[in-house]
Amino acid sequence: MASPEPLPELTWRDIAARQGGVIGRGQALAHGLTPDAWDWKLGRHWRAIGEGVAVTHSGTPTEQQRRRAAVVHGGPGAALDGDAALVALGVKRVPAVAFDVAVPVKRQVSPIAAEGFGLRPHRIKDVLRWTSPAQGVPTVRIDLAVLHAAAWAATDREAELRLALVVQQRKSKAKNIRSVLLKQTRLRRRALLLEALEDIEFGAHATSELDFLRFCRRHGLAVPDELQVKVRADGAKYLDARYRRQRISVEVDGAHHMWVEQWEADTLRSLALAVAAHGTGEQLIRITQGNLRHSGDEVARLLRQLLLGTV
Repeated sequence: MASPEPLPELTWRDIAARQGGVIGRGQALAHGLTPDAWDWKLGRHWRAIGEGVAVTHSGTPTEQQRRRAAVVHGGPGAALDGDAALVALGVKRVPAVAFDVAVPVKRQVSPIAAEGFGLRPHRIKDVLRWTSPAQGVPTVRIDLAVLHAAAWAATDREAELRLALVVQQRKSKAKNIRSVLLKQTRLRRRALLLEALEDIEFGAHATSELDFLRFCRRHGLAVPDELQVKVRADGAKYLDARYRRQRISVEVDGAHHMWVEQWEADTLRSLALAVAAHGTGEQLIRITQGNLRHSGDEVARLLRQLLLGTV
């Protein structure tokens, strides 16, 4: 029986094609391109992304090519992680400002802050075990990626937002994220993230709801009986929280509620609630996230009076 013919060796063109028109200098030189040819192409026909990586055209790189370039910078086994992974996996409203990339723990990769391209490398244990492709680019799976995004976020509030976005958009479930978190014993903000996942599983899918639950616990107030309350027959969700026995509903307004368009929508929504609650004795309490932050003691005192019926 004849031996199979050896597979043809890949050329730099093959590598670039497999990577969507992106190639690293080391890859190109290892697959047939000379250093002089690299410099010549980069000066005339290709465009650099960061240092030592290029797209094989002179135009503006696509977002997909920028993602691939970040992984090429990270080297073999690298994958998009954190915010970059969430964006690649289709999570909306994630404020990604740089490409987070997971690399094997023994590799040293320098961060990049070039104009229009930021790279933040993170050495992650067993990164290959957590990686799968997203649109052809190696990407850390969403349950770990969102935990990393939350741990690397600038503030606790931004950390909670990322968890809420992933669950709200049905990219994963709180219980799945928690099962991964329980194994990440050294993760930054671990206790906060466990608490946030409990609240999200309870029904808090917006930062306003998370803020209100935190506020209630901090001030020793009863937590509401339900979140995202339906007040119309068509199932539209209008209210952040409701205390059933006391017939008190709470709406927590963020800064965007001060916009003219949002304010008009809110007043119309209040009217719809008044119609829905007519004759039931339901009370609507509207407070702002600024009230919770800056006048928390006074809000807690007044809300406690309402809940206890001591007004």
